[in-house]
Amino acid sequence: MTSPKLAGATDHGRMYARTRGGPLEVPSITTVLDVLNQRMEWWEARCAVDAAWDWAHRIVEIKANPGDWRTERKAKDWMRNAAERDRDDASARGDCVHDYAEVWALHTLGKATTNDVEEQRSACERAGVLDYIHHFHRFWDDWQPTVVMPEATVWNTEVGYAGTTDLLCQVQVQGRTVNVVGDYKTKRSLYKRNGQPKAQDLRDYTGMQLAAAAYAEEVWVPGQAEDGSQDSWKQMDFGAEVGVGIAVAPDGYVVRQYAIHHPPMWETFKALRSAWEFSAQGPRMMSGKLGGPGELRLPDGGNVSAVA
Repeated sequence: MTSPKLAGATDHGRMYARTRGGPLEVPSITTVLDVLNQRMEWWEARCAVDAAWDWAHRIVEIKANPGDWRTERKAKDWMRNAAERDRDDASARGDCVHDYAEVWALHTLGKATTNDVEEQRSACERAGVLDYIHHFHRFWDDWQPTVVMPEATVWNTEVGYAGTTDLLCQVQVQGRTVNVVGDYKTKRSLYKRNGQPKAQDLRDYTGMQLAAAAYAEEVWVPGQAEDGSQDSWKQMDFGAEVGVGIAVAPDGYVVRQYAIHHPPMWETFKALRSAWEFSAQGPRMMSGKLGGPGELRLPDGGNVSAVA
């Protein structure tokens, strides 16, 4: 599902363990990509403006009572946190749609029942995202993927990361079978009010996410035992040829291919992994306060006075 069994939260982002409940060893793919620190000030500002506009009448009431500073502070905090609320709502929608997509994929493999699908569909109806599910099925009907593994947890020891990719599948392209790694992205909408497509439906860093999954060395195979005693790791021999991002929204879906085997895509991800290591270990690379040059440590492990 959307909460991988081997993942856990840390001060340095989500990380993965080799076994259920085991020590967290490597960062997740999305945690590595977070090093990009892609601030979206424009979106945060828009959310605050929308909140202020929608509740302008209440703001006027509060400003009419300038002595009520506690209410004023709460109102400001509420507007300031508008983007956080919007993000949480979007995350809940995305989780529901991803859960449905996983159950549907498992159903095609005979690992989930029709009742399982209907239960998740009902959950999506309660969450108000049935229009997303409609367009998800449009994608499925158009592409007719053969599922290899949904929600595949993968691991790369050499570079040091793990992650869970939404879909490993095969599609028919010009008479031959092609291995595809895919990732779903739920969007608020894909088209403007005038019916024109929005300029950006998927982001470029999704390509690095897919590349990281494609270059994984192992894939996790969960066993039937709840305690994880039957779990195992096997060699990642899927051999992804193509990476696609699938944007699903209430008004349609879009699929875009990423050049996952183009060197800059993979090399940039590895560079970000090094940058994450620095962000996690950086403070440990700095000594305490030094009283003078005699306390400096030289590369051979000695100090200035010893060398002199």
